[in-house]
Amino acid sequence: YGIYSDFDFQLTEQCNVFFGLRYSEDEKDFSWQVSQTQFADVRPSVGNILFPARDELMQSKSWSKTTGRIGTGYIINEDHMVFASVATGYKAGGFDSLNSPHDPSNGEVLIDPDTGNVFDMSFAPEESLNFELGYKGFLFKEVTTTLAVFHNVLDDKQTSRESKQPGQAQALPTIVNEDWVIDGLELGMNWTVTDTFSTGFVTEVRSTDKTTDAFYNSSGELIETGTSKSDTNTMYTLMVDWMPDIGTGFTTLHVDYVFRENDKSSVIGAPEWVNDIPGYFDDEKLLNARLSWINDDENIEIGLWGKNLLDNRYTGIAGGRTQDILGTGYVSVNKGLEAGIDIQYSF
Repeated sequence: YGIYSDFDFQLTEQCNVFFGLRYSEDEKDFSWQVSQTQFADVRPSVGNILFPARDELMQSKSWSKTTGRIGTGYIINEDHMVFASVATGYKAGGFDSLNSPHDPSNGEVLIDPDTGNVFDMSFAPEESLNFELGYKGFLFKEVTTTLAVFHNVLDDKQTSRESKQPGQAQALPTIVNEDWVIDGLELGMNWTVTDTFSTGFVTEVRSTDKTTDAFYNSSGELIETGTSKSDTNTMYTLMVDWMPDIGTGFTTLHVDYVFRENDKSSVIGAPEWVNDIPGYFDDEKLLNARLSWINDDENIEIGLWGKNLLDNRYTGIAGGRTQDILGTGYVSVNKGLEAGIDIQYSF
């Protein structure tokens, strides 16, 4: 359930202020039951393998939070303005679907020794606090600019990790909470070179401090609470737009080049075997393009497009669900070069 309201007041022709509040309440019910399989009829002595058979167990929990934002904008003149804002955010907690409240060796319900209650399967909600200060305007007559600096505090970020806890048959996806503090700068510029040609870029530079709660990694090793720091994490996109006059209709060519700096080295508790994955720590570089034509009546559009034109291949975050017992770690790989044509008719 949620209720919110947002207000924007124009104090003068040059200055406005805005603020808003939201109240959120989330209640979640979770049940866990494992029935006895018939595996043993086919293969004697083989049971449920991952989880012992167990009766249904149910847990419920609720979370609530009031969040808000407040900010202002000031128009210096028709070409320049500045703005500032403070905002808080919230994401409800939940239940680990595979984080069983039972002893893996015998299926008995685990009791928390500190509270005397059944083992709590829930994980904490996320909360954030963000400060932003920025500028928008014409740096030069043909050059528009957006600049913003920000400070973001993110508590209990919900991160999924492959975790093999004591007595567990294999690693399973488990939520591990992390605290992040991010300081960064965003800059975007667009230069209208001619009436038919423009170019620009958007870039972000950030520094991130992470604190990760203690957890068991995919090899069953206990990773104590630790911290990491990413001093430079850079991303940028270069863009070119051209509208050539071919005598009929409207033709547009858009090309963008995307660069993302790899930050996998800042992941706390990553197992050693990921270092052997070819290209695992490579930065990402993607070139994309689209050429489209619209007829004079503007009801037919034909587009020719290509993604990852350089055919660069990159890996995602490695998974180790069966690495410890079978030696079969895995990782996703992005799509290679893609190309296509689309036709749109409007009536």
